[in-house]
This record gives sequence, C-alpha cells and structure tokens, in this order.
Amino acid sequence: MSWVYATRSPAKVRNLARWWYQAPGGTARVGGGWRGGRTVKSWTKITWGSGGHDHVGPGLPAGSRICAEFNYGATARPCITLT
Repeated sequence: MSWVYATRSPAKVRNLARWWYQAPGGTARVGGGWRGGRTVKSWTKITWGSGGHDHVGPGLPAGSRICAEFNYGATARPCITLT
C-alpha cells in the first residue's frame, strides 16, 4: 500500500485519525498512528503516504479490510474491503 486517505465532514478542530488493517482470517492491526488532519473547505483530510511509490503499510491480499478510526465524535470505523 502506498497511500491511505481518510476524510471527515464537518471539519472538527480536534480531528485525529489512525488506520487499521486486517487480512482475511487475521487479527486487526494498527497500520498508522494517530495523525492530525488538515481542513479543506468543510471537511478534514488525513493522509499517510504520498500516493506515489512510498509504502506506508504491508502488502495485503484480496479480502483484506482497511478501516479508519477518528478520535472525536465518531463511534463507527468506516472500512473498505480490497478486491
């Protein structure tokens, strides 16, 4: 993985996020530590990596889940499943 990107709206001053990953049949692990976001218009964006060739996380097989966790005012972790 070269880039993990999470957004949240509306923008909150204290927004921090980290991301998690879980390979099929494996345990959930933290992929990136707590990081502050940058406000863009009405949302906050938080990124790990550059979207280029830098690797910020492990190579993950199809079926793996990647989730974002926000520290403030969110109870659910939005997730995607790799295909």
